[in-house]
Amino acid sequence: MDKTEDLLKHVEENKQYKQQIKKLKNKIFLAKILKYALRLSNLLYVVPIILILFIFRNNRLIGTFISIAYFYTICMLLKLDENSRIMRFLNEYSDSDCDIKIYEQELKIKNNELYTKSR
Repeated sequence: MDKTEDLLKHVEENKQYKQQIKKLKNKIFLAKILKYALRLSNLLYVVPIILILFIFRNNRLIGTFISIAYFYTICMLLKLDENSRIMRFLNEYSDSDCDIKIYEQELKIKNNELYTKSR
């Protein structure tokens, strides 16, 4: 009974490791998407301001005032400091350390599989 219990324990560990790898890969993928989205969010600043200035080209004072107000509002809405949840998530999962974590999990799976095959 001890051998079968031991084998079952290793099989369960493999399942847990595979789930952890899947979660890590999903989080890394989400972090990459968020990085690209934040890069594209720069268009939120530039394009509407150009449009506002173009629309109010005859009255530049009003166009400038509206552009500054728009820019300030967008900056406040997208304010990302180091303590925000998005930035902490990006800092945690966009590093190469996550690839190392995945590699460690895969090594544990291989070790468990070798152990179960040898039994």
